Amino acid sequence: MAGTGPAAGWTSKFADLGVRVASSLAIGVVALVCLWLGGMWAILLAGVAVAAMLRELWHIMRPSQTESGWMFFAVCAAYVALAGLAFVWLRNEAPHGLLSVLWAAATVVAADVGGYFAGRLIGGAKLWPSISPKKTWAGLGGAVALASLAGGLFSWATTGTYFYEVCVVSMIAALVAQGGDLAESALKRHFSVKDAGTLIPGHGGVLDRLDGHMAAILVAAAFTAWRDQAVFIW
Repeated sequence: MAGTGPAAGWTSKFADLGVRVASSLAIGVVALVCLWLGGMWAILLAGVAVAAMLRELWHIMRPSQTESGWMFFAVCAAYVALAGLAFVWLRNEAPHGLLSVLWAAATVVAADVGGYFAGRLIGGAKLWPSISPKKTWAGLGGAVALASLAGGLFSWATTGTYFYEVCVVSMIAALVAQGGDLAESALKRHFSVKDAGTLIPGHGGVLDRLDGHMAAILVAAAFTAWRDQAVFIW
């Protein structure tokens, strides 16, 4: 019968992959243009992302008419808003705002890649099976290791500053980003929701894609404010 069997399954998988790639490229191009331009464009990018994530939070939590329910929602919403403000401040912080945001993104992407391949190739004990069944301790190690290398190389390639110090900060950012990912997974599991939303075809919601990035941005902003220097320059 047409449309059934292994061939149909592979066709469906390739179609899904195509949707994921196309949506990633489209959103990535728009985001990069806004990042490059900075200023009001960065504010607009952050505003759209924060608004989408707050909508998704409401969809996930639908706070009950109790003080604790509203307080829990308010804390989560404040975290998202704070990450958005940190992103805008960091991007528009002269003279290395653009590179600081790109450093944070690079560490998160490297952590995701390192975690995926280490988890698949090594396997082993689960990190937190009741919250994220696929994550392993080996994956966490791979995430931190590759993020450390990527962050250090980013600094070396852009400014030539101290490699090892930036590697340590990149490790911290990767750990916090993984924590942000697990926190969002725990939130969705608590409220019995698979995805935060459907805004990004093939990926789910904005919150699903930016949970780790928000955490890394907050780390980058904290180190920048503390040292009065770009996070990747030591």
